[in-house]
Amino acid sequence: KKRKKVGKASAAQNIDGSVSYTFLDIDGVLAPFGGGDPPPRPANEDSSEFFAPFDPDCLNRLAQLVSRTNTTLVLSSSWRASPSAIDAIRERFRDFGSPLAEQTIALTTDLKRHEPRQWEILRWLEKNRLVDSCWCALDDEDLIDGAENRQRREVF
Repeated sequence: KKRKKVGKASAAQNIDGSVSYTFLDIDGVLAPFGGGDPPPRPANEDSSEFFAPFDPDCLNRLAQLVSRTNTTLVLSSSWRASPSAIDAIRERFRDFGSPLAEQTIALTTDLKRHEPRQWEILRWLEKNRLVDSCWCALDDEDLIDGAENRQRREVF
C-alpha cells in the first residue's frame, strides 16, 4: 500500500489519490449482540478469548469494505482503551488474513475522553484536519438522531 501523510494522520491512498477512513466500533458490529449465550470466557483479560468473539460474516463484510475502498480503519470502539483488546483485534485480523491482516489499528479516537461516539469522531477529524475527508462510521449506536446529536448533524 502506498502511504500518504494527510493532516496529522497517515492513511492509505486510493488509486485515484483520495483517502478514506472508517471509524470502527466492535461490540454490536463485529461482535454482534444476541443470538444465544456467549461462550465461556477466561478471567484473564490478557487472553484474546476474554473478549467477545467476532462474527465471521461481519469480518467478511468488513474485509470487502476495506478491499473495495482501500479505507484506513480508525478504532472508535471502547475496545481502544484496552491494550489487550487492541491486541485481540490485531490477532483476529491476522488470523482472518488479507486485507484485514494489513490494518495496523494504530489510529484511534482519543483514549482519554469518552463522550458520545459522534463527538469523539468529530474531535478526531478536527484534530487531524480531516473534517472534509471521505469517511464513514460502522457503529450500532445511533449517530444522527436525538437531541445530543443535533449540533453535529451537519457533519454526520
